[in-house]
Amino acid sequence: MTFSDGVMVLAVFVAPVFAVQVQKLIEQFQETRKRQLHIFKTLMATRATGLSLDHVQALNLIDLECKGKRFKKTREAWKSYLDHLGDYPKGEKNEVQLHVWNEKKATLLAELLMEMGKPLGYDFDAVHVKKGIYLPEGHTKIETEQALIRQGLLRLLFGDTSIKMDMVSFPVDNDALEKQKKLTHELLKAFESNAGIPVMIQRRND
Repeated sequence: MTFSDGVMVLAVFVAPVFAVQVQKLIEQFQETRKRQLHIFKTLMATRATGLSLDHVQALNLIDLECKGKRFKKTREAWKSYLDHLGDYPKGEKNEVQLHVWNEKKATLLAELLMEMGKPLGYDFDAVHVKKGIYLPEGHTKIETEQALIRQGLLRLLFGDTSIKMDMVSFPVDNDALEKQKKLTHELLKAFESNAGIPVMIQRRND
C-alpha cells in the first residue's frame, strides 16, 4: 500500500467524524445567534418601557450570551448603561434632574442597541433607535402611575407619610343632643350614688 493509499483510507474514516464535529459547531453557532437575536429584538421592542420584565431580563442576559471580540463594544456599552441605571437620583427629585437622567439613559441605551446590532447584521443610527418608537400615551401614563403608587406605598410603609383623611360634617339635631346629654348625666348619677335605677313594672290584663 502506497502512502497515498494510506491517506485515502485514513480520510475515509476521519471524514465522517470531522463532518459531525463541523455540523455540531454550526448548530452551536446557530443556537447562540438565535439567543443573541432574541435578546436584541426584545430590547428593541421594549426600549420605550424600561421597567418591563422582558426588558430587564434581556439586559441581564447580555453578559451571558454576548461573548467574544465581536461583542466587546456591546459589553462596554452594556456596562455604561447599567452604571447609569444605578445612579438614579436619590431623595427629593425635581423635574430638571429627572429630565437630564432620562435623556442620558435614552442615549446610553441607543448606543448599546447600535453596538449590539452591528455584529448581528443590523445597522441602526441613534436617531432611529431613540425616535423610531411607537408608544401609546396611555402606556406611558400607566407606567408613571405605577411608579408613583410604588413610591407612595414605600413611603407609607416606612412611616415617611400618612394617609390623608378628611372629616365629613353631618347636620346635628340639637334637641336630640341635649336629651342624650341629659340621659347620660342621669345614668352617671344613678351609678355613682349606688341608688340604683327605678324600674316600674305594669301588669297587663289580657
